[in-house]
Amino acid sequence: MWSVYEKRDRWARYGYEEQILAFNGEKTRFKAIVKDGELVTITSLNYMLIPNELVVEVADQLAPALNATRSAVIYDNWKVYILYTIPETYKMKDTEVQMGYYIVNAVDGTSALTASFMARVNWRGQVFDNLVYLRRVARVLSPTKAVAMVHVVHRESAKMSTEKVEEKTRDLVERIKTVISEGRDVVLLWRLWCEVSFDTETIKLIYENFPEVYMPAVARSIVKQGYKLTNLIPVFDLYMETCHKIWTTKTNTSPTRKIALVRRLQQLFEETAPKK
Repeated sequence: MWSVYEKRDRWARYGYEEQILAFNGEKTRFKAIVKDGELVTITSLNYMLIPNELVVEVADQLAPALNATRSAVIYDNWKVYILYTIPETYKMKDTEVQMGYYIVNAVDGTSALTASFMARVNWRGQVFDNLVYLRRVARVLSPTKAVAMVHVVHRESAKMSTEKVEEKTRDLVERIKTVISEGRDVVLLWRLWCEVSFDTETIKLIYENFPEVYMPAVARSIVKQGYKLTNLIPVFDLYMETCHKIWTTKTNTSPTRKIALVRRLQQLFEETAPKK
């Protein structure tokens, strides 16, 4: 019979409790994570819980070193996305792209503490945040350093010097700077896509297994009705229109699923876009 062997309340101020599990009275390698009395997940003892609320605190403390401004906090079940922009913009065709990044964390073991690239896009007068997760761009952040960064602050008698704060945050800041740098390469690729075009067959190849609700009208016509293009379609226009549909179409699709769709879209375009 399963039972609770031991309770740990390190993160009680955020409503979390970690319950070490026992089977027939013997301690196991598993624990239950509980939030405000609700079971979040059962995971191994090795899993390090970092409350989403704490991650928001950490992210906000890192922002000044990156000259970043928080633009949104999005909760998706047991996951949180914290979005930031920086004062760096690029203009391409009728679109303005503002650089940024986002930090994601999950308390149910479905995502490591990670930073990746985000662009605030003004596309034909319509603004949306394009969260781009690519393996070459994203960076896992040290949960130990993130916890250490704020843990001392929460101790009643602790007073952290500026030097000590910098010591705790330096690695996290540098990793996010790398994300931003890799993000510039993504924007450069978007700029190159302004100068090349897709034909009918390539558009069909990209979109034939893509959710119809997010297809641009021309892609839907090609896939569903066998429409043939008389003019080539600029790669950049098709990409941005699809991203706009993914992020602004009102559906029950979660932010996590939308990020996966953008990742798939980016990869498909990178594989098929003509090289200038």
